[in-house]
Formats: sequence, C-alpha cells, structure tokens
Amino acid sequence: MIRSWWFVLIAAGLVAPVAGQCSKGLLAEDIPAHVDGTKALDLARNALLNREWTVTGGDARSVTAKIISQNMESQIVVTVAGGQIRYDERTVSLDAMRHGQTPDIQIPARWINALRADIQDQVRSLRAAEAPAAALKRAPADRMAELQRLRDAGHITAEEFERKRAEILKDL
Repeated sequence: MIRSWWFVLIAAGLVAPVAGQCSKGLLAEDIPAHVDGTKALDLARNALLNREWTVTGGDARSVTAKIISQNMESQIVVTVAGGQIRYDERTVSLDAMRHGQTPDIQIPARWINALRADIQDQVRSLRAAEAPAAALKRAPADRMAELQRLRDAGHITAEEFERKRAEILKDL
C-alpha cells in the first residue's frame, strides 16, 4: 500500500477524501505489442526521472513518484493495461495548506505533456531500433529467389548456392 503525504493529511483530518482531489489520464496509448508491462513501466520511470520526479515506489504493475515544485507537491501513480500507460495523480498547493485553505489543485498540464513527450520519444526509439532487424529478416522465398538470381548471374558458385540454400531451408 502506498503511504504518502495525502493519506497523512486525510488521517489527520486536515483534508477530506472527496471526489475531485485526484485526476486520471492517459500518458501513452500506442505502445508496441511486443513491449510488455514491465518494459512499458520502465519507459514511464525513465520519463519521470528525466523530468526530475523522485520515484518513491512501485511493483510489477505500477510506478509511484512525487515532485515538489512551484509551491505544489504532486504524487503520480503510473500503471499499464491494454497497451496504454495511464496515470492517477494528486496535487496540493503548499501555500494553500500553510494558509488553511483547500489545498487540492490540478497538476500543470505542461508536466503531463512533458511526460507524454518523453514516453513517445522512447517508443519512437524502440520502433527505430526494430526496423533494421525486421528488414534483415526477409521471407525465405525472397532469400531463395535472390540466391537463385546470384547463381544465375554467376556471382556465386554452385557449392556456395547449395550451402546457402541449406541454411535457408534449415531456418524454416
């Protein structure tokens, strides 16, 4: 269970647990199918650390972090489900708390947008790294046709053709 300043305030009776003190949203929705939940959480963790959040916890299903900046304190819990990276956050105004006012405020949109941009950059890097590997894995029929063309053009010997043909057939 995550224990934070927010829960301490509720337990002390300084803040009532009412609707609207928490916001939820989407950080990324086009996570490649081969990226499992753990790797997707790593993408989120990297984005949080890049933006100077302090990672305070996490498990196989979530990452928790907080940041104190501009007289506000935010806590975020990031989860992954169905190829999406989602967040749940709570932000309080430290000034409002000091003056006995309602401390709950909304996290600045630029903070969430910065996290989204960092995650998307990492996803683009993953896809770019996959592209050359995918290009190298040509279909066996294409490889056989290219091999046949090289033999017919006299660029490889009959022995080289047979050796490469056997490798292609072995990979099937």
